[in-house]
Amino acid sequence: MLDVEKSSESRRRLRVALLASGIIAGVTCLGGVAWAVISTDNLVPNNNYGPQCQWADVCKTDNEDVYFYMDQAGDDALEAADDAMVNEVIDDEYRPTDLVMHYDSNPTFSGSGETDWYYQEQTVSGDSRGRTVCNDPDWGTYKCDQHYITIEPGYWSHGLTCHESGHAAGLLHGDKADPRVSMTDSVLGCMKTPVSTGQVLGQNQENQINANY
Repeated sequence: MLDVEKSSESRRRLRVALLASGIIAGVTCLGGVAWAVISTDNLVPNNNYGPQCQWADVCKTDNEDVYFYMDQAGDDALEAADDAMVNEVIDDEYRPTDLVMHYDSNPTFSGSGETDWYYQEQTVSGDSRGRTVCNDPDWGTYKCDQHYITIEPGYWSHGLTCHESGHAAGLLHGDKADPRVSMTDSVLGCMKTPVSTGQVLGQNQENQINANY
């Protein structure tokens, strides 16, 4: 039987080894599997950022099957245009990766099978227009069972929605990448800070997601 956790860890170690070797382009094939090379590792954990998941942290989603929901009631509800933006980003940026995206029409907020990505609309403290936090860490790992993805009213752009969703997949800013890069380096795709309204996920981030899930 395949040990999924060990398989995932093996992929992560290979990813780090490729970075350490200085390879920054092309495809490496090992054991009959083609590995897309990653030019900078901005997915937790890496050599520059590796705290185990705790409350309010940005962590990896807990498995490749991602169930998402947009708040539909009360003060945190998304407008129809915001719902459409989330679906656009899921379809254009995350469905093409190895994450398997499912809309969860009956979200769960407790137990072992919580809805993974919960989108809500609220004012965010500080200068940021969006924020992603872990609401239920899988203690002792780098994974989270449920992320809350919050964006301020009027700021549901493709780029920002892609950025905050990327945090829920475990993607980091450039200052926490390995090797570190500028916060606005083009290799980061929509994980740049600040992010432009139309920014997409980018090949480097897609390669990392596919190597980890």
